[in-house]
Amino acid sequence: MDELPDYVKNMPWVDYYADETIPMDPLLAMRAKGVSLYEMFRRSCEDFSERDALIFVTRKITYGELGEYVERFASALHFLGIEKGDRVALLMPNSPQFAISYYATLAVGGVVVPLSPLLTPSEIEFELNDSGASAIIAMDVLFAERVLPVRDKVNLKFEVVTNIGDMLQGPIRSLGKIIGRIPSVRVPSAPNRYGFMDLLNIDVLAGGPVELPEVEINPKEDVAVLQY
Repeated sequence: MDELPDYVKNMPWVDYYADETIPMDPLLAMRAKGVSLYEMFRRSCEDFSERDALIFVTRKITYGELGEYVERFASALHFLGIEKGDRVALLMPNSPQFAISYYATLAVGGVVVPLSPLLTPSEIEFELNDSGASAIIAMDVLFAERVLPVRDKVNLKFEVVTNIGDMLQGPIRSLGKIIGRIPSVRVPSAPNRYGFMDLLNIDVLAGGPVELPEVEINPKEDVAVLQY
C-alpha cells in the first residue's frame, strides 16, 4: 500500500480495503462512479450485515439491523410526506437515533440539516427557517427546551421526538431513568407530533405496509447535507 501515508497503513480498516491501489479517498472514488452516500451505506449493510455498526452504552447494533431500522424509518418519512429535496433537521447528540434519522432522510432523497444541541432557541429558529426545514427529529429534552419556545415561528410539517434511551435494552433503559442517568421530559402531544419508536413501526401506525420509494440521486449535483 505504497499510495497510503504511513499514519494510515496501520489503521484497522485498511485490512478490509479491496486492493492495494485504492485511492487516497475511496468515498470520492465511489462518488465519481455515480454512487450516492445512501447507496454506499446500503451496500455496507448488505455486505457486512453481521458486523457491529454502532455501539451505544450496552447496545450493539449490526449493519444488518441498522439497515432495517433505516428502511423502516425512511418508509415513515415517506408516509409523512418527505420527498426528494425536502430538508429534515436533526437535533440530537450522538445516538443510534441520529444515525437512523440521517440515513433514512437520505434514503428518501431528503437533505439532512444537523443542528447543534448547543444552539439557543433563537438560533434554532433561524436555522430552521433559513434551511426551509420541513420536519425536525429531536431529543425530547432539547425539543422541550429549545424548539417549543419558537415552535410558532417556524414552518414545520411535522415533528418527531425521541428519548436518549429509546434504543437501549428495556432493563438498562428503566434503570437509567430510575437513577436519573437518562434525562427525559414529558413533551405535550400535538397534531403532527410523533414518537420516534412509533415511526419505527410505521406499518402499525399506517394500518398496513408502507413501501420505500425508489429515488434517483445524482451524487454530483444533489445535496445530501446542509451543514451550518
